[in-house]
Amino acid sequence: MSRTVARSGRSKADSEARVATLMGQASGDGAWFDGARDYKTLILEHRMAAQRLGFNNLYSALATYDSFKTGLATGEISGLKLFTAQVLPLLMAHRAGDAFETARIMRESSPLLSRRVLVKGAKGQAALAAVRSAVTTILRLWENGANPSCGTVLRAVRLTGVFEIPDDLLPLIDLTDDQISGIVIEGKSSSGSEARRLAWCQFLQVRFLEVERYMYYLTGDGPFGTHQGVKGLEYPRVMVVIDDEEAGGFLFSYDKLFGLVAPSERDVTNERDGKDTAMARTRRLFYVTCSRARDSLAVVCYVPDPVAAKAVINRAGWFRSDEIIVI
Repeated sequence: MSRTVARSGRSKADSEARVATLMGQASGDGAWFDGARDYKTLILEHRMAAQRLGFNNLYSALATYDSFKTGLATGEISGLKLFTAQVLPLLMAHRAGDAFETARIMRESSPLLSRRVLVKGAKGQAALAAVRSAVTTILRLWENGANPSCGTVLRAVRLTGVFEIPDDLLPLIDLTDDQISGIVIEGKSSSGSEARRLAWCQFLQVRFLEVERYMYYLTGDGPFGTHQGVKGLEYPRVMVVIDDEEAGGFLFSYDKLFGLVAPSERDVTNERDGKDTAMARTRRLFYVTCSRARDSLAVVCYVPDPVAAKAVINRAGWFRSDEIIVI
């Protein structure tokens, strides 16, 4: 079951929810629209997931520095790992009431229990008491449903010494939220160390909840995946979201593939010379995404002119006419 939907005049979240309902009705499969939301949404670019899952401020902050863009897709940014690989696991262990996991995290990651500290003569009980106090101070930031900024978390980590501060963040540990905000307001889009510093200042304004949402997406546990990242995987139900404008990329162009935008001169030249083109790359990618679905497939296409898009896609013969719906 395939449905290509061109959208106009409503929020994207509403459009995708509407498509899921239509798919459930058409297929008789309630998993499309019940409370479990049991389908995989494939998006073109990580920013699209950030906007839908609620970590757009985090993504936007760090993506302003070009050298962080690759690391954002994998979580491999050293400064970010303080929050994702140390503070967040500690918080999750606390929420789960898992004292053994808390002890493991501290034993493996905290300088308070390092061999260097113990060799200097710290007694075992005293060291453990210091660790307990530090952990309590950190976790208190989330008491009563609070949602601290990453800057607040950073200052608490520095105060307690519970984890090592990454080099990128060391120059910022003495700054208050107001000072960080001032740097962001005065900041300009530059390059080099200043751009890197500005990206971290913007990140420190982000609420820690976005770190949780980011890791939920990054670990693959969430409902979103990228077109490029699901090769070889299969899901019972798949929604492919196509939005060239939101993705902002240049390697792929669904608008060109669907005949909504004319090929560029480079595309024409590359095709003539037997080289790869945006249309060829996108065609292969489209095949990968659509073939991930075992039972049912929805294709949601965001375009400026949905009626024209429907006509073009209908002529291409990729879907039956009754499967193409304008919302």
